[in-house]
Amino acid sequence: MRLQEHYLTRNFNAVYISLASYKPDTQDFDEFWKLKIGSTWMSISSSIMPTRIIVDEAQVIYGGVQFFWGTLKVLSSTLGQHDIRVLLLGTYHPTYNIVMPMTFPDALGLSSLRLTQGEFGKLVGMYVQKRQMGRPFNITKSVEKVIFNFACGYVGICRTTLTDLYQKFPNSRSPEDMLKHLASRAFLNRLLTSHALYWVHDWQPKDQEADFLHKLLLK
Repeated sequence: MRLQEHYLTRNFNAVYISLASYKPDTQDFDEFWKLKIGSTWMSISSSIMPTRIIVDEAQVIYGGVQFFWGTLKVLSSTLGQHDIRVLLLGTYHPTYNIVMPMTFPDALGLSSLRLTQGEFGKLVGMYVQKRQMGRPFNITKSVEKVIFNFACGYVGICRTTLTDLYQKFPNSRSPEDMLKHLASRAFLNRLLTSHALYWVHDWQPKDQEADFLHKLLLK
């Protein structure tokens, strides 16, 4: 992981672990860490060296492993005494009622990670340049604006859309053809395969949610 490499080049003790395969009901937490990275959570979290810990798929343990969260609370309350920083990366199904067991002053949600319009414009430019490679593939400003408006800067939706347009129009087409495709059922089906929207297939909105969407779409 590049962030881990970034810290390692700066002489930090940096570790990365994904909890995606951890089974809370059948596995010991420290043994899982030992198996994955060669050290236990307890040994790493008590390190006297400047340490950066990146924990991916943290949502797996939102409902358990109390000593992990207890250790984080201790580290948070004694921030000046230990040069240990923990970055938690987690996702969750939007219809699941799971909550992180503690609050953080520096928590970032998806809204904080969205691309600005300027950043998205640069992304499109770099994507087109990389994909051209002898092909006349291009995305005009009018198409770029439409993508940004419906994607709202969410990286996963932006990436899925750009990939879909390239696969559909590798030799480019008129802006009108691209916009027509973006309004098609085929594109919607493709969009629903992205990690950001896969949950929609099983979503059963409550009356209040359905009414909200109805009013929003009819504005």
